[in-house]
Amino acid sequence: MNIAFITPPYSIEERYGTKGGIKKGFLPPLGLAYIATVLKEAGHKIKILDLPIYDYTMEDVKREMNRFNPGIIAIAAITPTIEKAYVLADELKKEFPDVVMVFGGVHPSLYPEETVKHPSVDVVVYGEAEYTFRELAEAIEKGKSLKGIKGTVYKDNKEKIIVNGPRPIIKNLNELPIPSREFFDMDRYIPLPNQYKSLPVTNMMT
Repeated sequence: MNIAFITPPYSIEERYGTKGGIKKGFLPPLGLAYIATVLKEAGHKIKILDLPIYDYTMEDVKREMNRFNPGIIAIAAITPTIEKAYVLADELKKEFPDVVMVFGGVHPSLYPEETVKHPSVDVVVYGEAEYTFRELAEAIEKGKSLKGIKGTVYKDNKEKIIVNGPRPIIKNLNELPIPSREFFDMDRYIPLPNQYKSLPVTNMMT
């Protein structure tokens, strides 16, 4: 199925309290890249829309989603962006009422039940998400119940909140594929002036 991941807009000014409209200092969100690579290897088609590097309006986001036609839209949020994430979810739910809206990231992992109570949020994936999301996508694609998928919280019939237990951490990280950068427009990732000098720039986890 088609699965879209979106990171809400988050400017350098908001991050550092600076002024001047700097469009630098962003690096690819590797957490999403890991999940996306696992899902691609499982046969899904993936799009990542990393909004901090674009000057997109809401209409631009809707246009991109209309072109991609996702069955799942997943929004990754940290605490400073959770309110923007909710706005994105609300607007996209109006445009795509049948899409499954999934939230993940640091804030939803800390507050999964609070997050899933938001009207536009259908499922929260918390903790390490690679295998959780793969299992979740398979269940949604096949129309199966989400009951028992560890690492998820969801609303049953849009009302009752079901909390599935946490998924054990991945003990052998070598199981995970190297995160692909093919999901990103790498030319847009430019370091801050006082950081790296060579382009293109990327990041890695060790």
